[in-house]
Amino acid sequence: MTFCSLAIHAEPVVTPKDTTHRMKELSLNEVVIVAGKQPETLANLPAAVSYIGHADINDFQIVTLRNLTSIVPNLFMPSYGSKLTDPVYIRGVGSRINDPSVGLYVDNVPYFNKSTFVFDFNDVERVEILRGPQGTLYGRNTMGGLINIITRMPSFQPSTDFTIDAGNYNLQRYSLSMDQPLIDHELAMLVSGDYTNHNGYYINHFNNSKVGSDETMNGMLKLRYTPTENLSLLYKLSGDKSDENGYPYGVIDSTGKAYVNYNHPSFYRRRFFDNSLTATYTKNNIELTSATSFQYMNDDQDIDQDFSPADIYTVTQMTTQHSYSQEFRADVTKWKNWTLTGGVFGFRQSVNGTINLRSGAMPSINYDKMSTQTNEGVAGYGQATLNSLLHFIDVTFGLRYDYEHNGVNYLFVLRGNPTPVVATDTLYKGNFSQWTPKIALRFKTGRETSIYATWSKGYRGGGFNFGAARPQDLYYKPEYSYNYEVGFKGSFWDGKLTTNADLFYIDWRSQQVSERAIVGNGNIYQNAGKTFSKGAEAEVVYHPINEITFGGSAGITQAKYLFFQPDHTKSINYGGNHLPFVPLSTYSVYTQLRLPIHDSFVKAISLNAAYNGVGKIYWDDANTHSDPAYQLLDGSISFEGVWGDISIWSKNLANTSYHAYLFQFGSNWYGQQGTPTTFGISYHKRF
Repeated sequence: MTFCSLAIHAEPVVTPKDTTHRMKELSLNEVVIVAGKQPETLANLPAAVSYIGHADINDFQIVTLRNLTSIVPNLFMPSYGSKLTDPVYIRGVGSRINDPSVGLYVDNVPYFNKSTFVFDFNDVERVEILRGPQGTLYGRNTMGGLINIITRMPSFQPSTDFTIDAGNYNLQRYSLSMDQPLIDHELAMLVSGDYTNHNGYYINHFNNSKVGSDETMNGMLKLRYTPTENLSLLYKLSGDKSDENGYPYGVIDSTGKAYVNYNHPSFYRRRFFDNSLTATYTKNNIELTSATSFQYMNDDQDIDQDFSPADIYTVTQMTTQHSYSQEFRADVTKWKNWTLTGGVFGFRQSVNGTINLRSGAMPSINYDKMSTQTNEGVAGYGQATLNSLLHFIDVTFGLRYDYEHNGVNYLFVLRGNPTPVVATDTLYKGNFSQWTPKIALRFKTGRETSIYATWSKGYRGGGFNFGAARPQDLYYKPEYSYNYEVGFKGSFWDGKLTTNADLFYIDWRSQQVSERAIVGNGNIYQNAGKTFSKGAEAEVVYHPINEITFGGSAGITQAKYLFFQPDHTKSINYGGNHLPFVPLSTYSVYTQLRLPIHDSFVKAISLNAAYNGVGKIYWDDANTHSDPAYQLLDGSISFEGVWGDISIWSKNLANTSYHAYLFQFGSNWYGQQGTPTTFGISYHKRF
């Protein structure tokens, strides 16, 4: 399993009749990462990077980003509620409610809203995770790091892949992928589709029904056009339709488990389309790239907000989002001893949203909130690397400037009965700008060993508290961080053992924190927190012989408030407390064994096992509620044959009980149980 950033399993080039699953161990200097804008080998990249290849995505049933928790050091993506609510934390930096602090790019296209982060992997070739701020090359909302997902390119060789999955909780998953050349060596097409359905893992005791079920369909069309050896055009159209039933939140009972018991049917529905065109022109050592994208998302949420059998609160939320982005980039792969990257980036995002609260117990508080938000910005960036200074030092420095304008029309209507309707119409406007520099040094200590040191800055954009009662609460400013990091990368014994490790310290300033409003209802965001995050990370892979791989990773994070005194109670200072939703550690140990059989019926048998752990986690700023560390055991056995591949797999094999989420509502604590044991069988055939 290639969850180490140094030893990677590469995917072979196979003929349509070759259904074997063969992996080749690569050295540091052969693994290429593209998340740094310009392709670079892992050995030469002065950053903490993890890479997950296509083979491991299949072997370990990595079907969404949620499955990366613990596998990647200090990455935590709690799976709770719905796809609307999934945040990502890297090194303690994350955001539970507002704009993300970890960036996501899919095939050169930024995903702006974290409600689009969770989607079923369909023809995903690899995933690259860069830990630490990536503001110089990627700008806003990459304070924690960047996740770069690359889907498979169309091939000029015709082929068809078909996969069926079936499992408990009525799991059904069907996927089909076809490569078709249209013009030899010039135009190729990739068409793929995926359907997934499973029943909920939880019971709503109010009506003894299942909650948490999910039905998802997605599809993708890619056209690759290479009219000349210098010019390449890639068009991509993808869509996602997701319907989730119910929110498995319940009061924590005397046994510590969440008892789901609410009366109002709840759901989350999402429709998402991604449309992009990437053009690349290469001449000698210069590469010019244009990436254009348009995205559309529409989602609809209906939730029993009090999570009880009583008719107290229900909330519906509807959002429509249009996003446009354009990037022009120039890369100089080699000019004397320099490599250069520079470009401009622009975006425009419009979001129309409606929130309706209805209360059967207190109809006088019923209200509607309607907003139209436009966010647009432009940025310019450049990065240069001087290679082999004094024959053993690489020096990288970069700088980016972002300018952003945010405008919101907000309408609040009180629907109280018999109170007359009261409407408040407000216009918000704000401009934000930021410089994000980076400096990195890489020292070559051997043929395949090096150490590096990096200093970089990241930031997350500001925003507005719609309907805030006090003028000083109307908006919050951007937050920013300075990251200090040192690391080691090495490969030994002809690539049989590969390691990397790093230490980091994040100085986090003007942190955006959520707190209860002094005047009015609900929560608001303020720049009230001063925080630090420090820790260590390590990844190791040992490949003694071709048939066996052992590996592991570990991350330790200590993320604490230096100062946080909520406005609503000046008598409390949370300084010294751990940040909520940030586990103190993550760790993973895994093994892979592949036994060639060379039988006419079965060619090979593969065994895979992974033991993934999450350390103690706090759920509130006061640190009054926490969960201890827990571990999950996953495994699979696969049979490769001329008739196809069959895999029997299981997740959380020991049925470990844990909380995926805890939160306070009124005087009660609510939560969601983690996913129980799941198992299934998969069949894959390549024609």
